[in-house]
Amino acid sequence: VPLRLKVESWKEETIDESRLSAREEDSLDFRAVNRRGDHGQTDFRYTYEKFGQQNYDNPEYGGVAHFADLTDRTLFDEEKQLRLFSTMTYRNIENEDYSSSALMLKETLTGKPSANTRGDLEYVFEHQEQGATSTDTHQGRAGLSHQLYKSLTSVVQGEGSTFSVGGDGLDEDGHRLGLRLSEAYRKKL
Repeated sequence: VPLRLKVESWKEETIDESRLSAREEDSLDFRAVNRRGDHGQTDFRYTYEKFGQQNYDNPEYGGVAHFADLTDRTLFDEEKQLRLFSTMTYRNIENEDYSSSALMLKETLTGKPSANTRGDLEYVFEHQEQGATSTDTHQGRAGLSHQLYKSLTSVVQGEGSTFSVGGDGLDEDGHRLGLRLSEAYRKKL
């Protein structure tokens, strides 16, 4: 498993007759990659940042940030082209006055059960917090396409989502469902 670690620290000050400004940042970046031949790959990356900034006449500003990403691609069946794509993303930023975080998980499964049929499934979850407000979202989608002739393709796709928002006197929920059917006929003239 190849690993990479990078650590940086820097500070800069600017002084002129009209203003003074200073910035500094300490960071750590870690990455690991696991390649599984033709069957897939997993990537992980984490970044930590501690930052500070002060501009002339403005109060000092600074905070800490964390970023993490995990992705995985797996091929289960070469003949049916059955693939799973997984993603996880996390973000968190905090300082004296402000905090926000976000988490996103996504799974996508694609395949080709027969020579003229293709299908996919997808699920996405997102959680976000900003101050005292939080939001959760779930989304799902499933689709199937069939090519009866070279020039004729039929598609059916269903999707749905739910969300909820809460905090600071806010309480809201919502839902959405949809179904799509289509026929496409293509002919070169």
